Formats: sequence, C-alpha cells, structure tokens
Amino acid sequence: MPWKVNGTLEEAEAALLEAHLAECAECRADFAAETDLRARIASMPHRQEPGELPTLPRLRPPTGAARAVLARVLGRRVPLGWALAGPAAAAAAVALFLAMPQTSPAADPDYRLLGADERGSAGNVIVLFDPESTEHELREALEQVGGRLADGPTASGAYVIRVLAADRPAALERLRGLDQVMLAEPIDPAGGP
Repeated sequence: MPWKVNGTLEEAEAALLEAHLAECAECRADFAAETDLRARIASMPHRQEPGELPTLPRLRPPTGAARAVLARVLGRRVPLGWALAGPAAAAAAVALFLAMPQTSPAADPDYRLLGADERGSAGNVIVLFDPESTEHELREALEQVGGRLADGPTASGAYVIRVLAADRPAALERLRGLDQVMLAEPIDPAGGP
C-alpha cells in the first residue's frame, strides 16, 4: 500500500491491489488512512534557514482517525497457532544452537578461512592426471586414497594433494594403479607429517 500511496507501484501490482481493495473493507480503511497521512505530511511547512539543521515537529498522541487505525491494527486477533508458533520457533532455534558442538577452527588443522593469509596444510604427493580425465575421475581418485587437494593445477598440469603420512605408501600405490594417473610421487623425501 505505501507504494500505491506514493505513486511508485507498478501497473500490474496496482491492479492487484485495487482488486483486493474492492473486496476488503479493512484494507480500504488502512489505505485511506495512509493516503490521509501522506496528504498531511505533504501539507506540513518545510521552512529551513540556510545552514540550519531541520527541526522535526513534536509528536503528539494520535487522535480521531489515527487512533481508530491504530486500534484496528493493534487490536487484530492473531490465531492461536501463530501466537504459539513464533515463541516455539525461537526456542527451537536457541536449543539447536546450544546443542551444536562448539568447536574452534584452530582445533581442526585442515580448516581455514577462505580469506586467511596463511595457507592450509601443505600437500605431500604430486599427481599428474591424464589430460583427458574428467573432474569426476579426479574427485574419485582423491576419494579412493583419502586425499585432499592442496594445490593445482600447476603450470605443468599436476595437482598437489595431501594424504595422511601413514597412508601415503598405500595411496601412492593405489594412485599409480589408476588408468587416469600418469604420475604419482611423494613431494618430501622424508615422508612428511
């Protein structure tokens, strides 16, 4: 309704509103009150001296038609379901928040913020996939060895992945056995962390 009152409502929406107003006496009264309010605000003097801050008129308690509109709006009956649903939803949200485990990102070494300056844990295996490999095949290969992508593709098209140090020998053997893998080698000679 406010957009209709100030003349900025699009034609299609205005037609829908006018159709509703034709059927709903309560909304017609609200629309009349908003139209009256706009007219009263427009008729207020707007005198301001140069360099002076504008002063706002003092608010007075509502009288007459404004009081009737407030009574109608604030006196509307709210169905019991809605009256109970709001507080119940808020309580459920608080309970869910409190029930969630509160862990610090620092507790998980593989967790890092996208905007963080520091890099995530370094990779310990370099893998060169067949150029014809699909993204799905690359993802499948990583899942099979429990690896996480650490970097890549490099200038030569290789990917640096991270696997647990204890699992690295088996992961390398598994990667080397895949048709889509052309090369799989450890990066650090000592085995890394």
